[in-house]
Amino acid sequence: MPSDSRFEIVVAMDSRQGIGRDGDLPWKLPADLKHFREVTTSSSTYPNVVIMGRVTWESLPARFRPLPERINVIVSRNPDYPHPEDVHLTTDLTDVPALLKNKGMAYGKIFVIGGQQIYQQALQADLCDRLHVTHIAGDFDCDTFFPDFKDRFELARSGPPQQQNQLDFHFAEYSLQH
Repeated sequence: MPSDSRFEIVVAMDSRQGIGRDGDLPWKLPADLKHFREVTTSSSTYPNVVIMGRVTWESLPARFRPLPERINVIVSRNPDYPHPEDVHLTTDLTDVPALLKNKGMAYGKIFVIGGQQIYQQALQADLCDRLHVTHIAGDFDCDTFFPDFKDRFELARSGPPQQQNQLDFHFAEYSLQH
Protein backbone atom coordinates (compact mmCIF):
# COMPACT_ATOMS: atom_id res chain seq x y z
CA MET A 1 0.00 0.00 0.00
CA PRO A 2 1.41 3.43 -0.83
CA SER A 3 2.72 5.46 2.08
CA ASP A 4 0.81 8.48 0.87
CA SER A 5 -2.46 8.73 -0.97
CA ARG A 6 -1.50 10.83 -3.97
CA PHE A 7 -3.59 10.31 -7.06
CA GLU A 8 -2.60 10.18 -10.70
CA ILE A 9 -4.89 11.18 -13.55
CA VAL A 10 -5.29 9.36 -16.86
CA VAL A 11 -7.01 11.33 -19.62
CA ALA A 12 -7.22 11.67 -23.40
CA MET A 13 -7.96 15.13 -24.74
CA ASP A 14 -8.23 17.00 -28.00
CA SER A 15 -6.47 20.29 -28.81
CA ARG A 16 -9.07 22.27 -26.83
CA GLN A 17 -8.77 19.93 -23.82
CA GLY A 18 -12.06 18.30 -24.83
CA ILE A 19 -12.53 14.86 -23.26
CA GLY A 20 -16.00 13.74 -24.28
CA ARG A 21 -19.18 14.35 -26.22
CA ASP A 22 -22.66 13.08 -25.41
CA GLY A 23 -21.32 10.90 -22.58
CA ASP A 24 -18.79 9.07 -24.75
CA LEU A 25 -15.35 9.42 -26.30
CA PRO A 26 -15.60 11.25 -29.64
CA TRP A 27 -12.73 9.29 -31.18
CA LYS A 28 -11.85 5.65 -31.80
CA LEU A 29 -8.26 5.16 -30.78
CA PRO A 30 -7.33 1.58 -29.81
CA ALA A 31 -3.74 2.63 -29.02
CA ASP A 32 -5.06 4.99 -26.35
CA LEU A 33 -7.22 2.26 -24.79
CA LYS A 34 -4.19 -0.05 -24.72
CA HIS A 35 -2.09 2.70 -23.14
CA PHE A 36 -4.85 3.35 -20.56
CA ARG A 37 -4.90 -0.33 -19.62
CA GLU A 38 -1.11 -0.53 -19.36
CA VAL A 39 -0.89 2.58 -17.17
CA THR A 40 -3.75 1.60 -14.85
CA THR A 41 -2.77 -2.06 -14.42
CA SER A 42 1.00 -1.66 -13.95
CA SER A 43 1.84 -2.30 -10.33
CA SER A 44 4.55 -4.03 -8.42
CA THR A 45 2.46 -6.11 -6.03
CA TYR A 46 -1.08 -4.91 -5.46
CA PRO A 47 -3.88 -4.01 -7.87
CA ASN A 48 -4.25 -0.34 -8.69
CA VAL A 49 -7.38 1.67 -7.98
CA VAL A 50 -9.42 3.43 -10.68
CA ILE A 51 -11.78 6.16 -9.51
CA MET A 52 -14.52 7.34 -11.82
CA GLY A 53 -17.73 9.30 -11.71
CA ARG A 54 -21.10 7.69 -12.29
CA VAL A 55 -21.34 8.94 -15.88
CA THR A 56 -17.92 7.49 -16.73
CA TRP A 57 -18.92 4.19 -15.09
CA GLU A 58 -22.12 4.08 -17.15
CA SER A 59 -20.21 4.90 -20.34
CA LEU A 60 -18.04 1.78 -20.00
CA PRO A 61 -19.27 -1.11 -22.14
CA ALA A 62 -21.03 -3.62 -19.86
CA ARG A 63 -18.53 -6.35 -20.73
CA PHE A 64 -15.71 -4.20 -19.26
CA ARG A 65 -17.50 -3.32 -16.02
CA PRO A 66 -15.86 -3.47 -13.60
CA LEU A 67 -12.51 -2.79 -15.24
CA PRO A 68 -10.58 -6.04 -14.73
CA GLU A 69 -7.42 -6.33 -12.64
CA ARG A 70 -8.17 -3.04 -10.88
CA ILE A 71 -10.10 -1.95 -7.80
CA ASN A 72 -13.04 0.05 -9.19
CA VAL A 73 -14.49 2.98 -7.21
CA ILE A 74 -17.49 5.03 -8.33
CA VAL A 75 -18.01 8.56 -7.00
CA SER A 76 -21.69 9.53 -7.00
CA ARG A 77 -23.74 12.13 -5.16
CA ASN A 78 -26.28 9.32 -4.63
CA PRO A 79 -25.09 7.15 -1.70
CA ASP A 80 -27.60 4.49 -2.78
CA TYR A 81 -26.46 4.33 -6.41
CA PRO A 82 -26.82 0.65 -7.46
CA HIS A 83 -23.45 -0.98 -8.17
CA PRO A 84 -21.96 -4.46 -8.24
CA GLU A 85 -20.73 -5.94 -4.96
CA ASP A 86 -17.10 -5.96 -6.13
CA VAL A 87 -17.21 -2.23 -6.93
CA HIS A 88 -16.89 0.42 -4.22
CA LEU A 89 -19.03 3.53 -3.94
CA THR A 90 -18.36 6.85 -2.25
CA THR A 91 -19.90 10.29 -2.35
CA ASP A 92 -16.56 12.04 -1.84
CA LEU A 93 -13.42 11.56 -3.90
CA THR A 94 -11.19 12.49 -0.96
CA ASP A 95 -12.60 9.57 1.07
CA VAL A 96 -11.24 6.87 -1.27
CA PRO A 97 -7.98 6.09 0.61
CA ALA A 98 -9.84 5.84 3.93
CA LEU A 99 -12.59 3.74 2.34
CA LEU A 100 -10.03 1.23 1.05
CA LYS A 101 -8.10 1.22 4.32
CA ASN A 102 -11.31 0.61 6.30
CA LYS A 103 -12.03 -2.38 4.06
CA GLY A 104 -8.50 -3.68 4.69
CA MET A 105 -7.62 -3.48 1.00
CA ALA A 106 -4.03 -3.38 -0.16
CA TYR A 107 -3.55 -1.42 -3.36
CA GLY A 108 -0.92 0.05 -5.62
CA LYS A 109 -1.47 3.42 -7.26
CA ILE A 110 -4.70 5.41 -7.34
CA PHE A 111 -5.84 6.68 -10.74
CA VAL A 112 -8.62 9.16 -11.45
CA ILE A 113 -10.09 8.24 -14.85
CA GLY A 114 -12.94 10.71 -15.33
CA GLY A 115 -15.08 12.48 -15.98
CA GLN A 116 -14.95 16.24 -15.99
CA GLN A 117 -16.34 16.83 -12.47
CA ILE A 118 -14.15 14.15 -10.89
CA TYR A 119 -11.04 15.53 -12.62
CA GLN A 120 -11.99 19.02 -11.40
CA GLN A 121 -12.46 17.80 -7.82
CA ALA A 122 -9.14 15.92 -7.82
CA LEU A 123 -7.24 18.95 -9.10
CA GLN A 124 -9.01 21.43 -6.80
CA ALA A 125 -8.37 19.25 -3.75
CA ASP A 126 -4.69 19.13 -4.74
CA LEU A 127 -4.72 15.33 -4.67
CA CYS A 128 -2.79 14.65 -7.89
CA ASP A 129 0.91 14.71 -8.56
CA ARG A 130 1.05 13.12 -12.03
CA LEU A 131 -1.02 13.31 -15.21
CA HIS A 132 -0.91 10.71 -17.99
CA VAL A 133 -2.28 12.53 -21.04
CA THR A 134 -3.02 11.35 -24.54
CA HIS A 135 -2.95 14.48 -26.69
CA ILE A 136 -5.11 14.01 -29.79
CA ALA A 137 -4.69 16.60 -32.54
CA GLY A 138 -7.85 18.37 -33.66
CA ASP A 139 -11.09 19.73 -32.29
CA PHE A 140 -13.76 17.06 -31.72
CA ASP A 141 -16.62 19.41 -30.79
CA CYS A 142 -16.57 18.12 -27.21
CA ASP A 143 -19.10 19.10 -24.57
CA THR A 144 -16.91 18.11 -21.59
CA PHE A 145 -13.42 19.40 -20.94
CA PHE A 146 -10.38 18.75 -18.81
CA PRO A 147 -9.60 21.64 -16.44
CA ASP A 148 -6.63 23.92 -17.03
CA PHE A 149 -3.55 22.29 -15.57
CA LYS A 150 -0.45 23.70 -17.25
CA ASP A 151 0.06 26.40 -14.62
CA ARG A 152 0.55 23.71 -11.91
CA PHE A 153 2.03 20.81 -13.87
CA GLU A 154 5.13 20.64 -16.03
CA LEU A 155 5.84 18.30 -18.90
CA ALA A 156 7.97 15.42 -17.60
CA ARG A 157 7.95 13.16 -20.65
CA SER A 158 6.54 13.27 -24.14
CA GLY A 159 6.34 10.31 -26.49
CA PRO A 160 6.84 10.41 -30.24
CA PRO A 161 4.03 11.45 -32.60
CA GLN A 162 1.81 8.55 -33.63
CA GLN A 163 -1.08 8.02 -36.00
CA GLN A 164 -4.00 5.59 -35.91
CA ASN A 165 -7.41 5.74 -37.59
CA GLN A 166 -6.26 8.92 -39.32
CA LEU A 167 -5.75 10.60 -35.94
CA ASP A 168 -2.46 12.19 -34.87
CA PHE A 169 -1.67 11.79 -31.18
CA HIS A 170 1.08 11.37 -28.62
CA PHE A 171 1.37 10.29 -25.00
CA ALA A 172 2.73 12.66 -22.38
CA GLU A 173 3.28 12.74 -18.64
CA TYR A 174 3.12 15.85 -16.47
CA SER A 175 4.42 16.21 -12.92
CA LEU A 176 3.27 18.60 -10.25
CA GLN A 177 5.56 21.62 -10.13
CA HIS A 178 7.45 21.94 -6.87
